[in-house]
Amino acid sequence: MLKNLLLMVLTVSLLTGCGFKLRGNTGISAALNPVSIEGGNRAFVGQLEAQLKNSGTTVVSGDVESATIILSRSDYKREVRETNANGLATGYSYRYTVVFEVVDADGKVVQPKASISQYRTLDFDPENILEAEYEEEFLREGMEREIILQLMRRLSRM
Repeated sequence: MLKNLLLMVLTVSLLTGCGFKLRGNTGISAALNPVSIEGGNRAFVGQLEAQLKNSGTTVVSGDVESATIILSRSDYKREVRETNANGLATGYSYRYTVVFEVVDADGKVVQPKASISQYRTLDFDPENILEAEYEEEFLREGMEREIILQLMRRLSRM
């Protein structure tokens, strides 16, 4: 029992000593707090706002003096990847790209324009279109979440 406890304490000390951190909410720099968001589609902005608030950041409207995340592009594209002998699509590829930049409250560019992309593929049975639509929506939401997490990690390093 004591041996197991010592082993656990030693493991935890080694992990914390090497800088290991569990993935989760990442706070952003105090210089970017409060922050406003410009552009982007409504669903993406809503999820980004929620993630920022969960990390302890105050999200304000654009008329308040604050740092600003400018989402200049948010593209979600679907392309046919495979077809069957009848010419029906049996696989798609998806690319979700967000282009952003960050300026501080004084209007100084803190993060020049950069992009974050996610790419996925989906194979399905063309006879079961409804299932494919649900899978595509699930895939798109997952890509969106991953882009937001990558954006949060970038914001935490500023």
